[in-house]
Amino acid sequence: MNCIQLMKLEMISPNVVTFTSALKAYCGSKVALTDVSELHNEILQKGFDRDLYVGSTLVDVYSKSGLSIEAKKVFHTLLVRDIVSWMGLIAGYDGHRLVEGALTCFSQMQSDGI
Repeated sequence: MNCIQLMKLEMISPNVVTFTSALKAYCGSKVALTDVSELHNEILQKGFDRDLYVGSTLVDVYSKSGLSIEAKKVFHTLLVRDIVSWMGLIAGYDGHRLVEGALTCFSQMQSDGI
């Protein structure tokens, strides 16, 4: 049983900090992608999916796991994009040797004034 499930048993509702911390634990882990998907679904249900911190961390987790399509989907739902969310996307491309994708993102980031 994971910590979020234990929290729920104790009647403690997860918040933005909880979800961000839980996601960071999965960063770069290819083994736990189903857990990340379940966590993402819960984030969507709670309405935290557009939060900059949660969203940026989701982008980072998906990118580092090689799931660039999912990373881009989350990235494009963010109401605000900052250097952290952009770098999560760029680092994911770079980490999987997708240089063209990384350069395209970098160029778009600069066009957006970041």
